[in-house]
Amino acid sequence: MWSSARRDASERSSCTARHRGTSLEWGRVEEDGLRCCYHGWLYDTHGQCIDMPCETEEFRRRMDVWHPAYPTTEYGGLVFVYMGPPGTEPLFPMFDIIDTRHHDGVVLRGMRLWGDYSVGFVKDCNRLQHYENIVDPWHLLVLHQMISGDQFEGALMQVAPRIEFEKTALEVRYNLFKDLPNGNRLERHAECIVPNAFIIPNIRETGTLPKRKERGSELLAHGHSAVRRGAWVKDLQQTHGAPGMKQQLAAVRMLFDWLITGQIVPMNPAAAVRGPKHVVKTGKTPVLEGDEWRKLLASIPTTTLRDLRDRALIATLTYSFARISAALKMKVEDLRPRGAGWTVRLHEKGGKEHAMPCHHALAEALRAYIDAAGIAEDRKGCLFRTARGHKADTLSDRSMNQSDAWCMIRRRAKAAGIAAEIGCHTFRATGITAYLANGGALEHAQEMAAHESPRTTKLYDRTKERLTQDEVERIRL
Repeated sequence: MWSSARRDASERSSCTARHRGTSLEWGRVEEDGLRCCYHGWLYDTHGQCIDMPCETEEFRRRMDVWHPAYPTTEYGGLVFVYMGPPGTEPLFPMFDIIDTRHHDGVVLRGMRLWGDYSVGFVKDCNRLQHYENIVDPWHLLVLHQMISGDQFEGALMQVAPRIEFEKTALEVRYNLFKDLPNGNRLERHAECIVPNAFIIPNIRETGTLPKRKERGSELLAHGHSAVRRGAWVKDLQQTHGAPGMKQQLAAVRMLFDWLITGQIVPMNPAAAVRGPKHVVKTGKTPVLEGDEWRKLLASIPTTTLRDLRDRALIATLTYSFARISAALKMKVEDLRPRGAGWTVRLHEKGGKEHAMPCHHALAEALRAYIDAAGIAEDRKGCLFRTARGHKADTLSDRSMNQSDAWCMIRRRAKAAGIAAEIGCHTFRATGITAYLANGGALEHAQEMAAHESPRTTKLYDRTKERLTQDEVERIRL
């Protein structure tokens, strides 16, 4: 919103320019009104366009462009707008509770998100509205020079040009001619190839060195091309490893697949781009040996509710192969009787529910925790809750988050003298490794871990690491 600073006319506000839907929040306030940043159209305090720098005065008068404008009142540091029909403005409501003239403690403030930065809006528009920007050289001179200052510091921003438009066999081309102050002559040609490609000359050409001809600096398809994607992947090599590069490239491919589904783009320019080779046969998550896991659990006392909760959570992650996110989502009702034992219901990622028979050791840890906490009847309540106070003898109604669980595990591991940098996922990997090492079948481990592919489950199998270590110790000199 903009409010005129002129006092010789009623103040008016405005939001969006009549031409091309450009937001006037980026406009420049001038003595005679508000000037649009895109093509420099100037609107007076009543909303009439009184200047079009790119058009003749006769054309401007004939067009007679008006923009909706509304009366405003500045009060208490805010601008109040009446957006009703013209001539029906009521008296400004001067409520005593906000009357800053008689109360020193009253301060009115408007809310601005992200500190001092205003927030724009994403609007639906025909893609050609952005696409035709390529054959619009006038906005370069108004937006990127007159309004924003010289953003490209090239010859394009010097003196006024002569511009011609030419229909070609491909579609349309604009030709820009400019006699530079240094005596050189600049010719710029931009090619627009409908529906999905354009060629852009070098926008930073300085015009200092004579050149007979220079190729376009960019050839794009809907703003993206396989060539540019390949260059982007090459740049990623400087800052990312192979896994990070493959992840980002996969995200770009998925984005364009979604755009194709919505008929926004005709092809996926990232489909032909190859990422780096990265083959993983063994996971990197630290795995505890059996004696280390028992040492960790034995180091946790059973004196407080927090101690019992931590023992139950670690046992849940280990014996049910649960992800930490699924374990922390559990309600008390997710422990269901099954014959003489229990079944653990896990809410996995993707909205999937997974039922896992409860190991007898896990059942003992959960029963000790639930009975001590007195939450057996709170069926809809969270299972693993945060503890209140330093004594940790009471629990809140709030569920632990992943950060709470990670900090707890790191603290317990340090107290147990475990040097490995274990985390929440360590216990999932430890449980799967122990199951496979004791003769468990890979397909059963896959089902128990709720993996889509047995290859994922195989990443958790560290039994080969143990065999390799045993074989290496056979080397005796």
